[in-house]
Order: sequence, then C-alpha cells, then structure tokens
Amino acid sequence: MGENRVVLLELNVVANYYEDIEGIDKMFVIFQHHNSNDKIHVMLLACTALSLFLLSGCAVKTTAQSTFEALKATGDFAREKQKRCEDENNKKYPDEIALFEQKFILSDQDPRRIEKLMSSEVVTPANRAAFLRLFSARSCYREMISDIRGASPQIAQVRESFANKRDDLRVLLLEERITFGQYNKSLVEMITLARQQEQSAWELQARGLNSMHQNEMNQRAAAWAAFSESMAAAAQQNAQALQQMQNSLQQSRPLQTNCYKAGITISCTTY
Repeated sequence: MGENRVVLLELNVVANYYEDIEGIDKMFVIFQHHNSNDKIHVMLLACTALSLFLLSGCAVKTTAQSTFEALKATGDFAREKQKRCEDENNKKYPDEIALFEQKFILSDQDPRRIEKLMSSEVVTPANRAAFLRLFSARSCYREMISDIRGASPQIAQVRESFANKRDDLRVLLLEERITFGQYNKSLVEMITLARQQEQSAWELQARGLNSMHQNEMNQRAAAWAAFSESMAAAAQQNAQALQQMQNSLQQSRPLQTNCYKAGITISCTTY
C-alpha cells in the first residue's frame, strides 16, 4: 500500500516578505503519493475513484473541499487587493520606491544582493525623510494580514510577527544604529525563519483538511455500501414475494373442464 504524505500547502495568498515590493507566488496544494519506486502527485481533495452519488442523486462536495474553496477565494481576494494597494503606492511614491530599490534586497534573485548585504552605509537626513514617507504610507502587507486572519489565523500570526519585527528593524535603521548591510542581513534571516514557520503552518492545515476529507469520504462510502446492500435485500425480497404470489395464483386459479363426445364416448379435459 502506498502512503499519502502532505508535502506542502500554500493557499493563493501573496506571501511577499520582501518589504511589500516583490511577491512570492508559489500557490499550490499538493500531495505526494509514495508507492515502492513510483511517486505520483495528486491534488488535495480530489475525489478517490468515482464521485459518490447519494440518495439525492447529486455529487456533494465534502466539508474539506468547501473549506478549501473558501480559503482560496479569501486568498484570491487578499492578493488582488494587495496588488492594487501596491500599485497605488508605487504611483504615489515613485522617488521613494526608486531609493528603496537601490538600498534594500528585493528578492532572492536581486542582482546586487551581495553588494547590499555588505553595505556599510547608514541613513542620511535626506533619505531618512523619504523612507519615513514610504514606511508611513498605507501598509498593503498589514491589510493583507487582516484580510486572511479569519480564514488562516496561523498564517496571519506568522506574518504579523514578521511585520512587527521588520518595523523594529526599520526603527534601528532610521536611528542610524545599524547600516543598510546589517538591515539586509537581519531581514534575510527573518524571511528564512518566517518561510519555515509558514510552511509548517500550511502543512498542518493541509493535514487537517485531508483528514477531514478522508473521514467524510469514508462515511459516504459506508453509507453508500449500506444503502446498496439494503436495496439489494429489498430487491431480493420483492422477487421472492412476486414468485410466491405467482405460485399462489397458479394454485388458486379456477379450473375449466371441456368435454367432447365422439360417438358413444365422452372425453373431458380439465385445465
């Protein structure tokens, strides 16, 4: 028998830890099926062999499937809202964003990553004012956290903790107590930790949904088996009753006798 193991679940919510500039878009739900030397990937919440049609004649989604769809809808909404918010900020603060991109690491693929990690620069009065305007602007990231809190409280907690620690780091930078390089190094470490915490939270949520789904599918299978068995028993009883009725009618039906005279001989037949 193969063993189903949750590999990773990331709902469709932008997990952009890089200062609300670069989004991390790895949104998928996946299970890994291990069977000897074969590995088959199947989607979470996929129906097992055939959809179970219950007495109503309809294929009904499981609670886990409905929950997942609600989580995805919430994530899609939060993602689009955050993107619109970031687009508005980019238009409102083009100079500040340009300065931001010069000093901070924006993604794992930042071409100036090493240079930014080694920077010994500190904030100047001029760029301090620019950063203050940008940091005080509408926080798209915190709005996203608020939007997903009801659906994914564990994920929201991880992201809120990250946002708070990032704000503390920003204060140290603006107070000239750390350099841009020190800020970037600390931020990368915070991002790595937050990603690990999120992955654990996603996996826990996936296991819960999968367990809920499998339990309900097992209950449906048992109900369908019991229903099928009862229908088969009823059909057998009906067949037996019909046969008994036919036998009874055969035995109790009225008899008819026909007689024929041939010369002085009379022949009679009863049926």
